[in-house]
Amino acid sequence: MQSHSGNEHTALNQRLTLLLTAKDQPDFLRRALKYYSDFPCNVVVVDASAQPDAEIADASGLHYVHSAEGSNASLSARIAEGLKQVTTPFVVQAPVDSFLLPDALTAALSFLEANPAYGACQGYSLSYQAQVSQVDYFRRDRKTCEDCASDDAGERVLSFMGEGLSLLSAVTRTELAQQWFVSVAEGTEPHWQEVGHMMYLVAAAR
Repeated sequence: MQSHSGNEHTALNQRLTLLLTAKDQPDFLRRALKYYSDFPCNVVVVDASAQPDAEIADASGLHYVHSAEGSNASLSARIAEGLKQVTTPFVVQAPVDSFLLPDALTAALSFLEANPAYGACQGYSLSYQAQVSQVDYFRRDRKTCEDCASDDAGERVLSFMGEGLSLLSAVTRTELAQQWFVSVAEGTEPHWQEVGHMMYLVAAAR
């Protein structure tokens, strides 16, 4: 996948922000920051733990947001809080106990920069289970129908929505992400937050 947008010469931390969410997960937070340490994007951490992590807050190369009141808030509310700190045109969010592959993020970013009609882009999702002597991986999201499978735009939208894939981990245009997450009503069930997010992105862009 190649980008012809001309943005590949702009520093990554001016193009993409990684928004990490944590809640009483200091070890996972440190593991995540170490994992992404060689990926030169902008980093925002939203920590909903009861107490702030002074070591992380003082670390260079990231923006740390502590929100103790966010411990009882929905994931959408915490993401919305973090999005206030995002100044890059693209953003991707992830909980600190998961991993996003840097090469995949770069490919998704390049695709969006080269295709302005699209609002979000993501690859496959894998779950894993650590065993004593091995790690087992399970593919969660398989390839869906092609977006050009029908000449009718309405049919393409309905077909994608019928797949029901979460786009929470997709590289997304920041403006779209900010518009969605600030509009989610507090108390909305997590499942419906994911469904609503997917439908919003489908309606707002390709």
